[in-house]
Amino acid sequence: MWATAGWQEAAAGGIMVRGMATSNVERARKRLLAWRLIRFGIGATLVLAAALGGVAWGTYVSIASVLPRPDQLDLITPNEGTRVISADGLVLARVAEEYREVVPLEQIPKALQWATVAAEDDTFYQHHGLSPKGIMRAIYQNVRGGRFAQGGSTITQQLARNVYLSRRKTLSRKLQEMTLALQLERRYTKDEILSMYLNQVCYGNGAWGVRVAAETYFDKPLGKLTLAEAALLAGLPKRPAGYSPYDYPERALVRRDYVLNRMHRLGYISADQAERAKEEPLKLAKRRPPRGISDYRAPYFANYVLRQVVDQFGEALVYRGGLQIQTTLNWQMEATAEEIMRQQIARFRGRHVTEGALVALLPGTGAIKAMVGGVNYRRDQFNVVTQAHRQAGSAFKPFVYTTAIDNGWKPESVISDSPVSYGDPPYRWTPKNADGRFRGRIPLRTALKLSVNVVAVKLAHEVGLQRVIDYAHRMGINEELHPYHSLALGIFGVTPLEMASSFGTIATGGVRVEPYSIERVTDSRGNVLYEHSVSAKRVLPPETCDTMKSMLADVINSGTGHAAKLKWYACGKTGTTSDYKDAWFIGFTDDLVAAVWVGNRDNTPMSRIFGATIPAPTWKAFMSEAVPVLRAEAQKASPTPAAAEQPQQEQDRTYTRQICADSGMLARPECPNVKTVTYIEGQPPYPPKEKCNLHGTSAPPPGADKPAPGSIRLSVCAESGMLATENCPHVVNRSFAPDAAPAQPCPIHPASGTAGTNF
Repeated sequence: MWATAGWQEAAAGGIMVRGMATSNVERARKRLLAWRLIRFGIGATLVLAAALGGVAWGTYVSIASVLPRPDQLDLITPNEGTRVISADGLVLARVAEEYREVVPLEQIPKALQWATVAAEDDTFYQHHGLSPKGIMRAIYQNVRGGRFAQGGSTITQQLARNVYLSRRKTLSRKLQEMTLALQLERRYTKDEILSMYLNQVCYGNGAWGVRVAAETYFDKPLGKLTLAEAALLAGLPKRPAGYSPYDYPERALVRRDYVLNRMHRLGYISADQAERAKEEPLKLAKRRPPRGISDYRAPYFANYVLRQVVDQFGEALVYRGGLQIQTTLNWQMEATAEEIMRQQIARFRGRHVTEGALVALLPGTGAIKAMVGGVNYRRDQFNVVTQAHRQAGSAFKPFVYTTAIDNGWKPESVISDSPVSYGDPPYRWTPKNADGRFRGRIPLRTALKLSVNVVAVKLAHEVGLQRVIDYAHRMGINEELHPYHSLALGIFGVTPLEMASSFGTIATGGVRVEPYSIERVTDSRGNVLYEHSVSAKRVLPPETCDTMKSMLADVINSGTGHAAKLKWYACGKTGTTSDYKDAWFIGFTDDLVAAVWVGNRDNTPMSRIFGATIPAPTWKAFMSEAVPVLRAEAQKASPTPAAAEQPQQEQDRTYTRQICADSGMLARPECPNVKTVTYIEGQPPYPPKEKCNLHGTSAPPPGADKPAPGSIRLSVCAESGMLATENCPHVVNRSFAPDAAPAQPCPIHPASGTAGTNF
């Protein structure tokens, strides 16, 4: 029994031992599991912390790439785009990705400020950049809708997004936006933030900022907006396209009334004001396309300028850099040119004339003062002045004559106007005169004045076709030209700008300057990025140009360009192509050079339109208005002191001389074009010493070659080469061998009572 009991006791003790051991193992296992869980938790926490740190660091890096330094926050200004400004201060064009005009907050009606706060951020004046209530509301709506629909952005966040960030709806961008909003709130006052927002935000239909929005939708300045109109505008930024009053007027009115109700709840307006505003009918301005190229003044010129600036500085700077481009154009002259050209083209549409162009520039500097590249920019933006390569016709002849004069020929030099052919069959070419007549022996002066084709071709042949090309390039023609005899009749394409610039080389006395349109480019902070400097190069002797001026003056005074005659001394040349596809007049005064072209874009012929039919009268009408404007502008810029205010000693040293405008020599009583020139004793320029040898009778000028022994000296008509009569306008003295002297009186200008001879 005791044994059994002992065994039982021992067994019980063993069970106890085994139970105790099992309990310890379980506890150990639990401790081990707990420790493992703790280590896993610590590890997971570290991993999560690292992940969050990575996200935070990535967010910081992404924010740092766009986040301005504290000192740069003061530079935040709404982008106004680039402005193109005329020489007389008029804004010709504004270009921007976002078109806006910035106004200070004090010029924005309080009703519009209140409406904006009510519509977009009712706690704007209480928060510090972020609205917890707005964020929670956005999270709820996004979870409920299962998509990222709302962002809970305050006005400050929206400003940060508009200035610095993209509009993509991502978590990263939202974190950037919030960080920037806090920065902006620390830097700016609430009024400054609201002002920037109102000038920055999009209102739809191409309107950015409140000023442009008021003009776009109501054609009103901001100060004239009603409460209802202010509420409607304030409701647009949430969904500019969806609430467009043009496309969805009902939606726009519902949104307007919502804003009015919010304004009442926030205490900005009374219930009565809100109800009366809701009753106001929707009165919109006539819808127009978003502002852009079609709104430019002087659009051909403005676009020409912008292309140059984009080429030099790139599109990004032009469209977002707020540049100011100061140009050479005079708006008054430009407006005159556009109106005259429109009238002239309209007048001759019945003769199949649909297009015209005009460009005017200062010969001494190359500054472009007017540019009409066509008559309808909305229809066609192709700029004839700079892009069209049209045959110059007879307007090219001055290059031939300049080459000849500079190589020893004289205005009195004679060439036979008679039939001639060049080349071998089947490529043989025979030039013809426009009137089908031949005039026999004819001086160069008369041939240019009457635009005789055959003489121009013969003269080009005599001086050398390649030499004519070299002179044309030297004077300002940039196009490729080939040494064909028809070169003299202007068969190669040139631009009106090239022609005006080349004639300007004659006007300046042989100094070549490149035409230009931009005086200065500055950035948004006033730093000068570019400034033009005139680069001049002498390419012709002054004497050659003086002779050409006298010959081109004859074209206007008594030749094919008579329709361009002004009350001032002027020079010029008509041009007409043989098929009537192009007609020109290019001319200049001491102040201004201008080129006029008319024709058709599709290159179809006009109905017998000559350079004297439209271009010459158009040139005259423009120059009659433009020259006084230019002279008044010059007088205002640097007024000439009155004679009484000049130093007495300088007055005592001045003297005048009568100068023949044709020869540049001392005038004779017979000279038809005389100008009075004032000189200062002892200072250049000095007056000529010889008397005119083109008009009247005179002995050979000093220094001239002595006549050969046995020769006789006669007064002959410069045009016909025959004995001069009292009616010959241009008379020269020449020496002849007795057997070669003319014996008949001039048939072109017969003496009184004598019948003329037809040629």
